Amino acid sequence: MTGAPRQDPNAGYIAGYNADMDRQRKGLPPPSDQPAANWNSYWCNVIRFIDSDPTDSDKRRLRRYVIEKRRAYGLPELNCP
Repeated sequence: MTGAPRQDPNAGYIAGYNADMDRQRKGLPPPSDQPAANWNSYWCNVIRFIDSDPTDSDKRRLRRYVIEKRRAYGLPELNCP
């Protein structure tokens, strides 16, 4: 008996982050509901949010996804204080 494929617990986050990366690539400002002065601070806040919960393999994968996808899109490297 085979079970249904396991749904990615980060699928919702990934879809939202992809949309935000598209916004950045289009030269639009960060989402207005996020307290960020610029895209660097927005993405640093995202990384801090991901890291705020106890780290597990899904969180590490999500963090790596954000960083690697941004690089693939040619977005600037992050400079998080």
